[in-house]
Amino acid sequence: MSVNYFSKFRRGMAMSAMVCAVTVAQGAVVKGTVTDPDGEPLIGARVEIKGTKVTVITDVNGDFRLDADPKQSITVSYIGYSPATYPVGDRTSFDVVLQPSSTMLDETVVVTRVRDKEHHKKVESAAFSSCRFFW
Repeated sequence: MSVNYFSKFRRGMAMSAMVCAVTVAQGAVVKGTVTDPDGEPLIGARVEIKGTKVTVITDVNGDFRLDADPKQSITVSYIGYSPATYPVGDRTSFDVVLQPSSTMLDETVVVTRVRDKEHHKKVESAAFSSCRFFW
């Protein structure tokens, strides 16, 4: 019984190429830049394909890159700014300008617990105007 490994390998490679071609045909690379109204890049802005778990974060230049289907939409969000949603369609490039949110935070609560192991003393120090310590 002779096994032709080359033939099986060639058949496997052909199947892999067909699967890759179908995958590439389903989506396109979408690139873009996220900035504030002054043109400053927003580092760490979240760009996601709406309705999926596909999410990327912008780099130090505010740039992002992901694969999206033309029927999908991308949502861009950043702390302190209003989120924006754009349909992908035929576009492969986005220049997103996020607008500052009209609602501001009244209070920020920082919860921390620090304990000196050697003396079992509570350490209470912070550079905030108002701190609450929970022990």
